[in-house]
Amino acid sequence: MQRGIVLLAVGDEVYGKFAFNLMQTIRHHSPNIHIQAIYEPKTFQTRPHILDLADITTEVNKEDINDNNGLFFPAKAKLTWYKYSRFQRTMFLDVDTIMIKDITPLFEQCEGKGYLIQQKEFNLAQGDDEMANMLWATRSVVWEHFKLPLRAKFPSSNSSWQYVEKMGEIVLEKALSELLNNQLPINKHRFYWGKGKHQPDELYLNAAIAQLGKDTRLKECQEPIYFRPGTEYGTPTILSHIQDKYYAIGTYGQLNNNHGSVYEMYDLHLHNIASKGEYFKVHHLMKSKLASTK
Repeated sequence: MQRGIVLLAVGDEVYGKFAFNLMQTIRHHSPNIHIQAIYEPKTFQTRPHILDLADITTEVNKEDINDNNGLFFPAKAKLTWYKYSRFQRTMFLDVDTIMIKDITPLFEQCEGKGYLIQQKEFNLAQGDDEMANMLWATRSVVWEHFKLPLRAKFPSSNSSWQYVEKMGEIVLEKALSELLNNQLPINKHRFYWGKGKHQPDELYLNAAIAQLGKDTRLKECQEPIYFRPGTEYGTPTILSHIQDKYYAIGTYGQLNNNHGSVYEMYDLHLHNIASKGEYFKVHHLMKSKLASTK
């Protein structure tokens, strides 16, 4: 198939519920875009009908989401999904996002770009040791561990949104190789991913992009997904204003990491468009997520 959206629902049943919400919003806003759900059976064990919303369902191989001891390895899962994509042009979305308008124009904007990822900016070798919008490790640790040249540009990426064409798979392949063969020791991390102090996939994506010398930004650093941290003060945002600039609303980390207005918009949008009024409220889903910020 030419183009489509890939979702990864593994690790826990809560991600199957998130996928249900997301797929409903894709169906509503972009009915002509194909959806592929990559999953493990336990994610939908009590609600297998959720998978009916996907055009393609693909059960993941355990070795692509687990470590050598058979334990769930989130970063590995996030760096192997591309191997399962049935599309020539793939847009990957984390399941804890929802679409708020038609994503078709974004596919057209991305065509021919190889690999793109949502990101804030590039970090250079010189500067404060704590890099802007890059939580996982300090500047000095990153440059030393990944043996980056002084001229390298290290991105601050968010892997909740990625765009991949076949020629762009080299970025994910390189990131996976770094994760499996050159892991940064946990005691050198600034922050960890998840309650079990997991390696973050974004650290290795950033390293791969820097090593390959790629510019993986969307035009003018546009960010497809709207995020708002819980610590940000100011007037609650109105959904119609967000729709002018973004294609999706995203959540991250734990319940208190996101601004209350994000949860309000998430639930209100689903309430308005959900088939038969069926959806899962985000507040309850966030309490069960595996991810945490430290």
